[in-house]
Amino acid sequence: MGDAAPRGRFASNAIVGMVIGSAISIALWALIVGAILRLT
Repeated sequence: MGDAAPRGRFASNAIVGMVIGSAISIALWALIVGAILRLT
């Protein structure tokens, strides 16, 4: 039981990190596309 909780916590942290990373990349992509559309 001792090392089961840290393992689960690490897995959830990894999932949260992946979600945050993908959200940041999507936001950056949207900003870049918006800037390009404004320039054209």
